[in-house]
Amino acid sequence: MTTAPTAVLRARRHSRRTRIRLSHGEERTLGALLVVHAIAHSVVGLWASVQFSPWAIIPLWESATLGFLVAGVGAMGVVHFHTIWREASLFAAFTSTMLLFAAPAAIFAVGFALNLGIAVLVANSHSVGSNPDQLDERSRLRFAAFILTVCLVAYTGSVIALRPWTTRWGTTSSDLSAVLPGDKPTDLPQYSIDHAISIAAPPSRVWPWLVQIGQGRAGFYSYTSLENAVGARIANANRIVPAWQTIREGDFIRAVPPDWMGGRFGKRIGWRVSSVIPERALLLEGWGAFVLTPVNGGTRMMIRTRGPLRLRLSDVALSPISVFVFEPAHFIMQRRMLIGIKERAELPHGVREVGAPTGGAR
Repeated sequence: MTTAPTAVLRARRHSRRTRIRLSHGEERTLGALLVVHAIAHSVVGLWASVQFSPWAIIPLWESATLGFLVAGVGAMGVVHFHTIWREASLFAAFTSTMLLFAAPAAIFAVGFALNLGIAVLVANSHSVGSNPDQLDERSRLRFAAFILTVCLVAYTGSVIALRPWTTRWGTTSSDLSAVLPGDKPTDLPQYSIDHAISIAAPPSRVWPWLVQIGQGRAGFYSYTSLENAVGARIANANRIVPAWQTIREGDFIRAVPPDWMGGRFGKRIGWRVSSVIPERALLLEGWGAFVLTPVNGGTRMMIRTRGPLRLRLSDVALSPISVFVFEPAHFIMQRRMLIGIKERAELPHGVREVGAPTGGAR
């Protein structure tokens, strides 16, 4: 007669035999898939955040992205993370599904299927072979991988958590709801970035600094060391130059010199001027609307970027670059640009020199 303990032991062995056995190679492949799945959540987060309050979406977006990222690097063998990759996978699959429910779209059916497949696979599999955490953790390569992973997770989490602030820096609820030159009605959700600043000077004193922006002109009043590190050859002007005060619709404002990177990306990299309303608005295709609004003797300056957010393959492919590379860099440079214009416009009239800019913009 079979005793109870023996029956339990046999049941456990049978259960273990029926579970999927994942080799190191298969685990690493699954880990790579989890990392890609984590990155793909950027398009889901963008879509959901333009339909609902960003603050309601951020916790789900961040939990799903970081959960799959931690699970992926853990399954790929990064020490310390390897011990929690299964739990992280299940947690991420749950929060990702909730996020997808918040942003229903036909294309996200792929995400639902992946979440279900990942949850079933992880719950019904076990690893074969040694545990990376039991290996020599003092190895420089393993330590470097661990540190890089921690930095990657911290950076990714920070970008997502701060996005509602970085994409709306300096704005008020009135700024966000205001109808500005360049706004176009659309039935599609809008990708949006709004930055604003108050300047203690009337629009007539702000406008001359704004219209002379551009490479080969007054620069962008931002961090020239960063711009010139990529060969942009920018020199910020600290004075108003009469030759740069005339700007018309159809003009082109360069971002980099014509021979930038050997001309591999063309000789006209920048923005076409689509509209000019003197002392009120400058609209640049591909950048947005620079708008000056008089307020109590001063100026409220806004830069508004709008664009349709379509769920196409190109959007899915480019959304990680947009969220994790372009947006942080754009925020850093554009914020400094607004501050640079404010500093120059608020100078006393007697200090606003007229002539060639210092530094010799090329």
